[in-house]
Amino acid sequence: MACLSLAAFGALLPVGSAPAVTPNGVVVSEFRFRGPNGGNDEFLELRNTSGTPVNISGYKLQGCSSGTGAVADRTTVPEGTTLAAGQTYLFTNRTASGGYSGSEPGDATFSTGFTDLLTTNQSGARIVTAADTVVDGVGSPMSPCGEGGGLTTPTTNADNSFERKPTNGPDRNGQDTDANAADFEGPKVGNPENSSTTMPPPPSEAACSMSGIGNFVDRDDSSEKVRKDDSLSSDLTAPQRLELQFGSASLGNFVTGASQTDRFSMTSATSAVCSDDPAIDPGQGQTLDTITVGGEGTFTPAGSSTAQPGYTVEITIKDGGESGTDSRTQGRGLDSVEGLTVRDPSGAVVKSAGGTLAHGNQDATDEDASPPAS
Repeated sequence: MACLSLAAFGALLPVGSAPAVTPNGVVVSEFRFRGPNGGNDEFLELRNTSGTPVNISGYKLQGCSSGTGAVADRTTVPEGTTLAAGQTYLFTNRTASGGYSGSEPGDATFSTGFTDLLTTNQSGARIVTAADTVVDGVGSPMSPCGEGGGLTTPTTNADNSFERKPTNGPDRNGQDTDANAADFEGPKVGNPENSSTTMPPPPSEAACSMSGIGNFVDRDDSSEKVRKDDSLSSDLTAPQRLELQFGSASLGNFVTGASQTDRFSMTSATSAVCSDDPAIDPGQGQTLDTITVGGEGTFTPAGSSTAQPGYTVEITIKDGGESGTDSRTQGRGLDSVEGLTVRDPSGAVVKSAGGTLAHGNQDATDEDASPPAS
């Protein structure tokens, strides 16, 4: 992490359109615009909810004026700042009297705060890139900083924190429906975290491979079924395969009717990490039962024969620890897929799913001579 620096404050910028679903997984994960010490007892936290690192150098925290909605810079993220998957970044109000009272120090600070979010004002905050592209924001119902009608915050001094809701899979604070009131819960006791608190441990040297075939119904959308065929390894120089089909649950196992499904085909793996889930009994003797992979590939929409390049995928696959390798039924109800996300070339999510295999099997194999203990 680069040494933190402060940016110039107060430069007025044109009011832009309200933010859409974040293109790279970086979201406003928690915020407080009034705390126990008053209106300047504030913080705003970002989190990288994607499965890959995101460079946030030059990102700016901006505020929307309560009276006019005009946008002004509050502070800027220093060059050389990258958020690992799951890592946070914390902005805090440095005002000497009545400022941020939390014990977790900010990664960056600001001195001009944010007015309470009310139905009668246009107050809010947003995050933009160095090129002023809107990444995410929160605001009052009338604020250009808000999403989907915004939300309101209390006007009495207390720990009035609002935290983004989680989604299925590993993504903490992952819900992003473009509606502040639906995506955040609060007021509640705050839990601000800076980048040091959530710095991930060094990558494991543990090695594994994972292979399988099967299908599952998306746990968040029972009308959609996903079929997968995979042969993955933590060794990125080894051959890798990940084929995905997304279609109606009424299409059975997708043995036929491929043209009725959306298809993703991974052309290269860019990251792969093996791990052990202590809740899984290693029935086949393997220590490592989980692999998380990021990759690039092509996407072919239903009804089309043209594979579109430039898409990316993130996926976590778990071997439930059952004995045997029957590719038809052995992993049913045990093996699972979590955090499956396919993004288009702009970074927008086009497919997301997770669930337990209804048919098929996953088989994990340790590749280390002496794998780490559970």
